[in-house]
Amino acid sequence: MRPFAPALACLLALVPPAQAADPDPDLSDLDDLPEASTSDARAPQTERDDPFASPDPSDLPDIPDALPQVHRPLGIPIGDRTPFGGGYTLGLVATEPDAVVAEIPVLIATQPGDLRGPVEVVATWRDGDRVVLEQVHALTPASVARKGPTFLFLKALVPVGAPRGTVSVTVATRAPGARATTERFVAQADYAP
Repeated sequence: MRPFAPALACLLALVPPAQAADPDPDLSDLDDLPEASTSDARAPQTERDDPFASPDPSDLPDIPDALPQVHRPLGIPIGDRTPFGGGYTLGLVATEPDAVVAEIPVLIATQPGDLRGPVEVVATWRDGDRVVLEQVHALTPASVARKGPTFLFLKALVPVGAPRGTVSVTVATRAPGARATTERFVAQADYAP
């Protein structure tokens, strides 16, 4: 016998037996109900009382039909930076008592020929010395824009163990599927409430 069977038997003993349904129920009390009226007494008196009526357009907020398309350059300066060379600031987008959201752009190409074959970008995020997250991004020459520079935007929610400290990201590259990486740069930012 299963270990829970005695408990189930006790519970079933407490349940009252089902009563058989009356095959001929007494429906005489239904005669006391008011007759359904053919006049539409419950119909809305005005259009505003009708929950299915279309709202008055003047009552609606002004919402555009579509989100506006943004046609502007990224505005991220390249200067003398080289692909995977770093040089950008690690920004803190949001902070919580136990986490920060950090992001950084990584220049991967200034022109289509800069990325000659597939590569994996490995981003290792740390809170102080503690590794909390690793991201791997697979890039190919098809990942590079034909006009202008190409960036990989790294963004992560990094759990933190104290109200103040330093969050950092180490960016490395490797051949697809390889274990060995080549460190490219480290960026860090201090966080506090």
